[in-house]
Amino acid sequence: MTTALAHAARLVVRCEGRQADGRSILSLMTLGAAHGSELELEAEGEGAEALLAALTQLFAAGFSELD
Repeated sequence: MTTALAHAARLVVRCEGRQADGRSILSLMTLGAAHGSELELEAEGEGAEALLAALTQLFAAGFSELD
């Protein structure tokens, strides 16, 4: 969520027919997305491409978590 807040773009996260505001932790929690769930991200507005690029890197790095 910190990544989303660092950009001005609006972020919508979708999972299994539900959607949430990607800039709100409470809204994201309502998705109930379990580990391994497929998410769809949509960003629009100023910095949308940069936001999606940053999120792509974050996901690819496993959120910098250690296994």
